[in-house]
Amino acid sequence: MLFAVAAGCKSYTEKGAQGLPNSETAGIRAIEKALTIASVDGEDTLYALYTQRTEYRLTAGPHRLEVKKWTGTRATRPMFRDVNLVAGREYGMEYVPSEDWWDFKIVDMKTDERVDTPVYP
Repeated sequence: MLFAVAAGCKSYTEKGAQGLPNSETAGIRAIEKALTIASVDGEDTLYALYTQRTEYRLTAGPHRLEVKKWTGTRATRPMFRDVNLVAGREYGMEYVPSEDWWDFKIVDMKTDERVDTPVYP
């Protein structure tokens, strides 16, 4: 039981961002706790192991994010977003109400400007 609790809280740090100070990386926080980044540039974040993960630390620059929403114990089909992150900035991943499905946006926490672009692979 302790493993599940500890594992659920672990943040994700992209390999290229490991060991770098926050001023040289960008952070994304899931404001809506059911949202999870499943992959960054095609690299799995082990989202299925860390179902309560809400913090992500990435290198600055362009990235393609695969995002899923947890509904109970299952994750939805993915949605993809392109972002161009700025070093030292913090971003929030927010749920956006939708009549036909679910949606989200990624905003700069300082300016509240939307920074993601939907991708339809």
